[in-house]
Amino acid sequence: LKRHFARYTPEMVEQSCGISKEVFLKTAQAFTSASGPDKTGAICYAVGWTQHSKGVQIIRTAAILQLLLGNIGRPGGGILALRGHASIQGSTDIPTLYDILPGYLPMPFFLADANTLQNYIKKHRVRLGVWSNFDAYIISLLKAYYGDAATKDNEFGFDWLPRVTGDHSHFGYWLDMADGKMEGLFV
Repeated sequence: LKRHFARYTPEMVEQSCGISKEVFLKTAQAFTSASGPDKTGAICYAVGWTQHSKGVQIIRTAAILQLLLGNIGRPGGGILALRGHASIQGSTDIPTLYDILPGYLPMPFFLADANTLQNYIKKHRVRLGVWSNFDAYIISLLKAYYGDAATKDNEFGFDWLPRVTGDHSHFGYWLDMADGKMEGLFV
């Protein structure tokens, strides 16, 4: 990467990007001064980067810059996506999406994995990593929901969870309206 980017001199940046050499050097100084054996810097970005027509390239460039500076994998370094309102990352964390339970757990689907807690766990648990504890996560959530009523005998209330039967996202609603299957929606 260093060899590849060595050709991007301040003069070349000025010609290709339209910013002055002085502004480029000042920006480069700000980035490089936040990196070293005793300090790191983070690049914090907001929704504008992800929604930009070249958002992938912008975020990839930030990752490359942070790698070159040694700011990846160190405390205080890296790339941090900031969100301007609660429904972007929060949609997953809280959750407010139709197909996710709190803790990033998937909602049970009506036909695929809804018949027993054990089938649901078998479908979603993996052998290694944090999701190897999937059974503990879902049982903990069910106990938090249903308290003393959640017992091993009733699969901790798993049958009381609603089931997903299809695409119930807002996007699906818009498509249904466009196809004439739905006449409107109160929001």
